[in-house]
Amino acid sequence: MACLAINFTAAQRRNLSKILCIVHFLCAAFGIAFFGLGIYIKIRLLTWMKLIDGYNDNILPLMVIIVGTLLIAIDIAGGRLVSYAEKSERVRYLLIPYLAILFILCCCILGAGIICFVHQGHLSQAFHRGITHAMQRYKDNSTLKSKIDFVQVELKCCGNLGYEDWFDVQWINNKYINLDDPEIKR
Repeated sequence: MACLAINFTAAQRRNLSKILCIVHFLCAAFGIAFFGLGIYIKIRLLTWMKLIDGYNDNILPLMVIIVGTLLIAIDIAGGRLVSYAEKSERVRYLLIPYLAILFILCCCILGAGIICFVHQGHLSQAFHRGITHAMQRYKDNSTLKSKIDFVQVELKCCGNLGYEDWFDVQWINNKYINLDDPEIKR
């Protein structure tokens, strides 16, 4: 007994097959965009890694890259499978397992979205802690100094929460200060 049985003519099945192929290849294009987004996030985090404290930078980009790769592979294979389903009786039996794979892929995409949403807060907190620690080491580490300067120029910001953060930090190295000068407040 068929559940929700729908009768299609041969022409309707061909048109449905064409539409499904187009949808699959569009989803594969979204998979390419997802993959590129994961690579972009990975590269972007690498440039600021010295300023992020206590954050595993591999979780978010790897999840997005894996889901993008799965989208590309499954949707290209699915587009081919749907196009052959009209021509071959054997391929029709693969449509139910393919539907199960699509359901699992949808769960992976949902999981990637949840991870992106959750990691937004973790990344913000880790960046806040990292900037605070980096500001404390600003005067002694020239590499860190250039990283902080780069981030502040790129983000058009100063300090962690505002320019007042620099009032609490000695950001000039002692070798450039004449400590014997009576004008200097300690």
